[in-house]
Amino acid sequence: MPDTVSLEEEYDVIIIGAGLSGLSAGIRLSQFFDKVVILESHSIPGGLNSYYTKGKKRELYSSGLHTLTNANVTHRKWGLSLISRSLGIAVEEFGISQPVRNSRITVPELSVEFSNDAELLRGELGAKLGVSADSILAFEKKVIELCGDPFSSNSSSNEFLEQCYDNPIARDLLKLPVFTYAGYAEGDLDLRTFCLLYRSIFIDGCGSPVDMKQFLEVLVSKYKENGGELHFRKQVSEILASEGKVRGVKLSDGREVRAKYVLSSCGAFETSGLVGHVVKFGSPGVISLFQLVASFDDSVAENGMKESLHFVSTASPLKWNFSKEEDLLKVVTFAAQDSYEFPSTKHQLKISCFDQYDFWDGLDRERYKEKKEARKEQLLEFTKSFYPGLNQQKILQFDSFSPLTIKRYTAHANGTLYGGSEKFFDGRTPVENLFLIGNDQGGIGIMGALTSGILVSNYNIILPQG
Repeated sequence: MPDTVSLEEEYDVIIIGAGLSGLSAGIRLSQFFDKVVILESHSIPGGLNSYYTKGKKRELYSSGLHTLTNANVTHRKWGLSLISRSLGIAVEEFGISQPVRNSRITVPELSVEFSNDAELLRGELGAKLGVSADSILAFEKKVIELCGDPFSSNSSSNEFLEQCYDNPIARDLLKLPVFTYAGYAEGDLDLRTFCLLYRSIFIDGCGSPVDMKQFLEVLVSKYKENGGELHFRKQVSEILASEGKVRGVKLSDGREVRAKYVLSSCGAFETSGLVGHVVKFGSPGVISLFQLVASFDDSVAENGMKESLHFVSTASPLKWNFSKEEDLLKVVTFAAQDSYEFPSTKHQLKISCFDQYDFWDGLDRERYKEKKEARKEQLLEFTKSFYPGLNQQKILQFDSFSPLTIKRYTAHANGTLYGGSEKFFDGRTPVENLFLIGNDQGGIGIMGALTSGILVSNYNIILPQG
C-alpha cells in the first residue's frame, strides 16, 4: 500500500498509527475535516491486528485475531451498529461470519459451553452449578447498565462478581474469557472494562472476518474515499507542544508536520515519552503474550477441537497473575480459525498463553530461538492433553510470536498486549488537543479499538466544533 500523495507541512488532524483505532478515527474525522493524515511506521496497516504470509505457499495469517466480539447488532447506539453508522460502512461490508461450533470455558472443577445464543450459557450455569435463571438475567441487566456508567471504571470487577455470585466457580467461569480478552493489569480489572467486554462476548456474540487483510482493506478504502491521507514508513520521533498545547509532530527524518489536533494510538506512557520533558503521564503494563499458530492439512474440528474458542484455566481460584514463568500455562486459549461460516482452506489453530517481556529481554539470538522452541513445545504438550487427536495429524507449519515481537511491531513498553496499567477513558491527556485512542483509552479488542477512535473523535473534536 504505497503512498500516493506527498506529505504536506500542515493538516487539520494528525493521527499516529494506522491500527484499528487510528483508521476508525481517520474515517470519522475525514467526514468533517478536509485535511486528515495518518502516519504509520510500518508498511501495512493494523498494528498487532494485521496480517502476513509465511511458508512456500505464502499462506496468509491474521495476527491478533482470535475472534471478533460484538458480532451481532443488539442496539442501534452500541457495538457494531454504532461503528457501522459512524463510519458509513454497511454492516455487511465488514464480512463478519457467525461461528459454526459452540465455544467452551474450562476451569479445574468443570467445563461449560457458550455460543451466540445467550440461553446456552444460562442453561449450563443452571444445570451444572444451580445458578438460577433469574439471577443470571439480573446480572446481565446490571452489566448493560454499568456499560453506560463512566464512574464504574473506579470500581473492582472482582468485588462486583462476589456481590453477584456466591459460587466461586461461577465467578471464575465468567471472569476467565473477559480477563483473557481485556486483563490489562494483574489481579483485577476495572468494572467498566469488565462489563463492556462481558457484553461484547456473551450478549453481542462472537464472529470473524475471513482474515484481517480483507477487514483492514474495507477500512482503508473508506478512509481514502473520504479524502484522508495515509502514509506508511513514517516514524514519529516527537510530539511538538508548547504552552501546554499540541502543535504537531516531528518525524524521524527531521521533518515537522503541524496540526491543531493530534490523536495517538501508541499508548499513554509511549505518547508521554514522545512529548518529552513537557509533561509525564501513563504507566506501562506488564502483561504480554506468547502465541503459537499451527497450520493443518485438515479442519481443526477433524483434529479433535470441536469448539470455536476454548478458554482454559488450570488454577483455582483464578488469580490473574503471571509474574512467575511457572504460572504462564495456567491460562491458555485455543482459537480455531476455520470454525466460522465462511468457506476456508486454511486450517489454523491459535494457542496462546500470557507472558512477560522481562522473561525474554536481553537474550541473544541463539538463546531467544531456544526459548521460543521450548515455549512452543510446552504449549503443544498442554494442547495435546486436551486434544490428543493432534498427535495423529500432520502439522504443515508453525509460527509463533513472543513479547519481543509485540514490542517490535507496536512499540508498546514491555511488549504489552492490552497497553498500560492506567487508562484514560475520556481520551484526554494533560496536553491540550492531544488525545489517546486505542488500548490506553480503554478500546480493547478489534471492536473496542474501532469504537475508541469514533468516540474520542466525537466527544473531543467533532462535538466541541458545534
